[in-house]
Amino acid sequence: MSIDHIPDDFGHWFAGFVDGEGHFKATAQGHQSNKRRIHLHLALRIALRADDMRLIDKIHATLQVGKVYHTPKYSCGRVGSKPQSVWAVHRYADLMGVIIPLFDKYPLKSKKKRDYIQWKHIVQTWGPPRPRRGDGLKFSTKELLAAIGDCNKLKDVRAYDYDPILAAEIEAQQVKIPEWQQGTLI
Repeated sequence: MSIDHIPDDFGHWFAGFVDGEGHFKATAQGHQSNKRRIHLHLALRIALRADDMRLIDKIHATLQVGKVYHTPKYSCGRVGSKPQSVWAVHRYADLMGVIIPLFDKYPLKSKKKRDYIQWKHIVQTWGPPRPRRGDGLKFSTKELLAAIGDCNKLKDVRAYDYDPILAAEIEAQQVKIPEWQQGTLI
């Protein structure tokens, strides 16, 4: 899959839309009985009120990746919550073949750009292909969890300079890291 079919005006609009409404997800869940096994959850997700479903459908139809979900009222456990439409991309091939090239071509402009750079590094470094059974992990669980930190709360992540590759990528994309975040590990 490629991004050749995506019109430039949509690409720029989508980058701006994700700046405001998108969520880059990277979480790891360890196996309780087998410490060597870990499941990595990677995704780009957009959730909107159900009355904005046409935007979710437009994104899904144009990018031709991901799935659309509808959640009923009160499904998140909050009183007064409204039904939602969610578009989410979980497949590694779609993340690598469409989502990452899309944001490399149409860069994010807000602080979400920092989130994207951290998330992209995790996807490219620790995403599939997975090792075959018996091969062992290519990385330790500790390394992966340190890299993820808590990627879902990247506003608070302060590990941008612990990894020289990530630091170089951030510098190349001219992302400003606040002084209070520099030089601190998670």
